[in-house]
Amino acid sequence: MMLDNLGAYTVKNITVYERQDEMDKIMGNDYGDMDVRLKKEYNQGLLTNIEAAYGLNDRYLSRLFGLWTMLAYHYMVMPIT
Repeated sequence: MMLDNLGAYTVKNITVYERQDEMDKIMGNDYGDMDVRLKKEYNQGLLTNIEAAYGLNDRYLSRLFGLWTMLAYHYMVMPIT
């Protein structure tokens, strides 16, 4: 479950929606949906993914991905060549 690594002190409130569509009834799934709201001071993050390579016979690779989220803004840098 995704909430295993999330500390309880970071959660503001959790809303659980109990719903089943026809496919869930056929498959026997009784899962619901959860809406997890975090506290304001924990609702931000930084994610990066950098890759570089070099090779023989003119083989090159470079990638850069960055995502910075704040309360109301999301910044993303993604040059990939």
